[in-house]
Amino acid sequence: MPNVPNDIKILVVEDAVTMRKLEIKTLKSLGFENIEEAGDGEEAIQKLEQSTDINFIISDWNMPKKGGTSF
Repeated sequence: MPNVPNDIKILVVEDAVTMRKLEIKTLKSLGFENIEEAGDGEEAIQKLEQSTDINFIISDWNMPKKGGTSF
């Protein structure tokens, strides 16, 4: 398993629950453990307002409420 810094925090934004879980599982298999998740862009914005230590965002483009290109 690759050596991944523990302080990297990733936000996964995906409305399809199965796809979101697969993305998180893949990230964990690569050694990432500090992962937040959101089901749409509005929820992602709330997470970003609550947590200033997110380093990376992996987002779907087309989601209900607010898509990846809008937030």
